Amino acid sequence: MSSFSSLAHVSLLRITVGPLLGLVSSFFICFGFWYVSRKLSHLNEKLSMRMFASLVSVMFFGGAFHAGYYFAGHALLAGDTALYAAFISQLEIMSYFSIPGLLLSTGIYVYLTGFVPNRFPKWLKYANLLTIQAVVLAVFIVLPSPIGGYIKPTFVNVASLIFFILNLRTEETA
Repeated sequence: MSSFSSLAHVSLLRITVGPLLGLVSSFFICFGFWYVSRKLSHLNEKLSMRMFASLVSVMFFGGAFHAGYYFAGHALLAGDTALYAAFISQLEIMSYFSIPGLLLSTGIYVYLTGFVPNRFPKWLKYANLLTIQAVVLAVFIVLPSPIGGYIKPTFVNVASLIFFILNLRTEETA
């Protein structure tokens, strides 16, 4: 399940550029989360802001994860397996720290879109970030290597993009 194994099969360029792009993406993803929180703020301002803060916490740990991915990849390429193992251990812990924010934000999103009276389509509650991440990851796992293995580490960013597209294109009906 881990995307760490992909580090053994990628070039130095990708190990260098990939984490940097992920770090920059984490920053810009926060603006999308702001948009979604503002779109739902009329339903409950406090919950909308808690959802935003929870999602930003996910990206905070995601940004730190991407930065660490760079160092883990370089340790692996240098053949320093002890340092690589230490980095991977820290990255696994860091990825677990993002889970509470993802779960809390998903609960709030589902509550606001599915249970607070509104005119959003009923299916929108199912188009939450956690569900989309699960579907995208499943598709990436099923895709044969090298495509599935090559793009699997991007599943959070791809899922965020789909989440934003669905929220940008979905409006309350009259």
